[in-house]
Amino acid sequence: MRKKLRDILVLFGLLSFSVCALAQTEKEQVQILGAGTIERDPLISEANRLLGNVKLGFGDAILYCDSAYRFDDGKFEVFSNVKVVNDPATTLFAEYAILNPESQTITVREDVEFLHEDMSIKCPELVYDIENKLVNYYQRALFVDGEKTLKSNTGTYSSESGRLYAGGNVIIEEGTDFIASDSIAIDKEDKYLSIFKRTH
Repeated sequence: MRKKLRDILVLFGLLSFSVCALAQTEKEQVQILGAGTIERDPLISEANRLLGNVKLGFGDAILYCDSAYRFDDGKFEVFSNVKVVNDPATTLFAEYAILNPESQTITVREDVEFLHEDMSIKCPELVYDIENKLVNYYQRALFVDGEKTLKSNTGTYSSESGRLYAGGNVIIEEGTDFIASDSIAIDKEDKYLSIFKRTH
């Protein structure tokens, strides 16, 4: 009897551990926090359509938009007046976005502007990694930090560390100061600049 009881307890413990491990590896899903209407017409689309004052929760970010489609795989496609707030100091604006719960990213396009504290990034498209607080852009972008402006073809910015890695025809201007480089890194917190390739 004791052996059976012990075996049952061991089995229960293993099952509990498996469930906990599964829960930890499972990515957080996008939550529908608000919408004027939610409709689904299989003749038009295989996705749910959300209309009017749409509000979505994604990790620790809140996304607002005019309309959205929710697909069966958990992804969302959102349209018009897109605004993402990811703590009081970080806001992202765009006209179009795709939310991917598997990669925990938001890909935004059209009139893109990322604001963090007193700096901004403007570009045609960027990918924001919600989990790691990373912005990645692969098209010409303008980075503005006070009096300083930086333009580059590609870059990664961490809103946690304040570090920017920029590459591809990098141009920095601040007053009469001018830097042209192939690759550069800026650390806002420690206020230093690293140069990796040919620089003028």
